Amino acid sequence: MNAGQLVDRVLIGLLTVVGFGLGIVSVMFLDCYVGSAAIPFGAIIAAVGNCTLRLMAGWHTESARGRFLPLVGWAVPVAIAVLWGGPGKDSMFVQDWRVILLLVLGIGGAMIVGWNGHRRT
Repeated sequence: MNAGQLVDRVLIGLLTVVGFGLGIVSVMFLDCYVGSAAIPFGAIIAAVGNCTLRLMAGWHTESARGRFLPLVGWAVPVAIAVLWGGPGKDSMFVQDWRVILLLVLGIGGAMIVGWNGHRRT
C-alpha cells in the first residue's frame, strides 16, 4: 500500500464519521415546523448531504463498499432513532410520514448518484 492509498482510506473513514454526524443532524431536524406546517428539513439535509458524501467517497476509492461507507455511517443513527425511539423509548418516529421521506431521500439520492457511474477520475 502506498501513501496515496493510505490517505484515501483515512479520508473514507473520515467521510464515514461525517456520515454518522449527518445522520444525527438529519434526525434532529426532522421534526421542524414553520408556523403550523411540518417541514422535513432533516430529509432535505440527508438527501443533499448523502449525495455529497457519496460523490466525495467516489473520488477516493474504486471499491463499491468504500463508496457507500458514508451512507452506512448515516444509516446507523437513523436506524437507532427509528427502531429504539427517543427519550422514554417512545416509537413516535415509526408513525410519521417524514421518517419515510427521510429514508427515501437519504438512501435514494445516494443510490442514484452511485448508479450514475460517478467514479474516481
